[in-house]
Amino acid sequence: MSARTPSYRTELPKYNTALGVTETLAVTPPFSFYGVTARVFPLRARMNSLRNFCDRYLNVAREVCEFRPALPYVFLVVLDYGRMAIEELNLGWISQNEIFFGVPLSMWRPDRLGRPELQKWVLNTPFIVVDDARSLSGGRESYGWPKVLGSLRTSPERWLIDPRSPTRFLSLDIQGADSEVPGTRLLDIEQQSGQNAALVPPELGMLDPFGLLSRLTRTSMAIGYDLAQLLLAAPLSGFAPPDWNDQRRGRRGALLDSFRKLPAFLAEPGLDVVTLKQFRDARDPAQICYQSLVESRLKVSRYNRGGLLGSYNILQGDITGGFRIRLQESSAFPVIESFGLEVAEAQTFRTPTARRQTISFVEPFFPFWMSVDLSYGKGRTLCWRTHTKPWHVKGTRVGRSPRKKAYYNTLAGGAEQVWHGPFGLPAASFEIYPLKANLEPLEKLVKEYLDFSHVDKKFDFILEKLYENDDHAYVYMLVSANRMFSKARSGAHLKSSEIGFYVPIRMKPKEISGPYTVCLATPFAFVDNPVLATTMREVQGVPAMDASIETPSRFLRREEPLLKVQVDVFEALGAGLPSQRKTLIEIKPWAKRSEPSRTEAHRDLLVGISGRLMLKQFRDTERPDRACYQSLVYESWHMEKAARLEQLADAKQVLVYRYPSLPLGDTLGLIRSETLFPQEPGGAIIDVLETDDPFRIETSFNIGLPTEVTDYQALVDWHWSQSLAFAIASPARKH
Repeated sequence: MSARTPSYRTELPKYNTALGVTETLAVTPPFSFYGVTARVFPLRARMNSLRNFCDRYLNVAREVCEFRPALPYVFLVVLDYGRMAIEELNLGWISQNEIFFGVPLSMWRPDRLGRPELQKWVLNTPFIVVDDARSLSGGRESYGWPKVLGSLRTSPERWLIDPRSPTRFLSLDIQGADSEVPGTRLLDIEQQSGQNAALVPPELGMLDPFGLLSRLTRTSMAIGYDLAQLLLAAPLSGFAPPDWNDQRRGRRGALLDSFRKLPAFLAEPGLDVVTLKQFRDARDPAQICYQSLVESRLKVSRYNRGGLLGSYNILQGDITGGFRIRLQESSAFPVIESFGLEVAEAQTFRTPTARRQTISFVEPFFPFWMSVDLSYGKGRTLCWRTHTKPWHVKGTRVGRSPRKKAYYNTLAGGAEQVWHGPFGLPAASFEIYPLKANLEPLEKLVKEYLDFSHVDKKFDFILEKLYENDDHAYVYMLVSANRMFSKARSGAHLKSSEIGFYVPIRMKPKEISGPYTVCLATPFAFVDNPVLATTMREVQGVPAMDASIETPSRFLRREEPLLKVQVDVFEALGAGLPSQRKTLIEIKPWAKRSEPSRTEAHRDLLVGISGRLMLKQFRDTERPDRACYQSLVYESWHMEKAARLEQLADAKQVLVYRYPSLPLGDTLGLIRSETLFPQEPGGAIIDVLETDDPFRIETSFNIGLPTEVTDYQALVDWHWSQSLAFAIASPARKH
């Protein structure tokens, strides 16, 4: 280990948990999975495309390890996790479905003489979709799984019309890829029934023995061709050219090593997975702020049952089992071109927006299923780097200092489903609800969330009050539903609803005398667009959570809530209960209070805001209680035109539901005017918050690229951006 580099295991900063249990719900291993059902569809792929994929996506640190495709196949896997328990925290359990494309690879490492030596067989999953947002951020930020949120549907319409029609078992839509539609179709899984001997009148194919013989011949030839490819490994078939100087340690040696490792696999069965963990830099989103190769292992605790899918079709000589995978071309999931999948049929048509769309049909090879119990432990960081530091293994440098920019790897489009600024909101509208908060818990939150005891403090963070003589502070709840345009992507926008809680604070560098600036700390945010939620977490550092946000029409409102926010919570901790989506926030009509309005004072404070401050952090793979990357991020805000202030016509009442896994009111110290107890079984206690008169601000709004005030990159000292001190000095505020 280098003398200049401190110990890897002791110097990583602690993961900041000032926001409570909500930041540790589904990201702290180990996990247990009971009754996992996997449906596996092997798909033929071109070896040259797979080699190109490995070189461009995974072989970024050849000094440490190299990955090569092991088989000319890609596995489409449909998983039903059944019951996933979080063991260490004993919080409860959640359930989800998952679909991914897995590539079987061999991992090689240089020996003492620098020659490649086979280490193990691994799996990489560059395209993965889940239908539960709770595992989205944890999988991405802890292990580097490039997860994207989707939804599963079934479509039995054609089977209802004619039982002989192909049955569509599954349709998968990607959420958030298009702002104008709820979901974008990615794939459909269909199965054609085999020949039915009971059909009246009978099908001619049942009476044709030559048809069965032909299918069996084609099946045998397909199997023989694939075996010949693997044994010969001819370059004309897409395999890498042989290394004539290292034949003894080549494919034959790899094959012998595989047989020698078989007893160890049978003694402890499992699957090793390698992922590329990476995050965009806040200052230059085209670069990475942190990147690593992560290895983790899925252990098979128990094999329950399994078998072939479509066995009746297979017995008739159809090795596909009658299944057909319908893949729709998508820039977010370039599956066909990345893997070179063999396409049985392709159809091209024009969408209603006059765009050309291609649908490809691929056929699996002996699909099968299995039911197992799994356990998933802590991962291992093979190597890591930052945008300024070369590759390291633990604390030892293994590569040269970077001579060019360390760009974010966008080969796997699913992981690129993250936007970056600068952003523009040309017609922004915000409803602002000033919520009274007690000083002590709010000051504690600001201190613990933004200050770091293990670092010499270079900035002062002081809670900002509306008036100096107030015995309370304010937390501002902002409600918005705007179109956000990325200035880095012409004509594209994100459309979502967002509810954010902002705490005004004073920020001033200690080394520079003069005025301070007022900015907003952002401890909680809830959005209904998964792409925006991931962008806020991974680029800007806002701890955004996926939520369902309902705004009923005026005709239906009457006594109903004007706005309802639902999130996934645990109603009790340590009770073994499942996670459920429950109501967290409601806004209802309220009888107008007689207290004098402070709207003008609130407006003056918010208009003087120069930006917002966020804590950007990601968990370390090996030590989840530590952060592999941590920084304070400052994001500048600018209003292009004068803000238009409008008092909301009707007074509003803000209700926050209490949950032990998301103690929103207690964490922020929000003052309650009333506490309502549930009237029905299964209800939650409701806190009615004290608010000043809410108002609306309309303006044209620009959000600049964030600047990292401080950053802790693994094994790197804290760096302080002195140029930022001058940038945030204006506009300034004095009392």
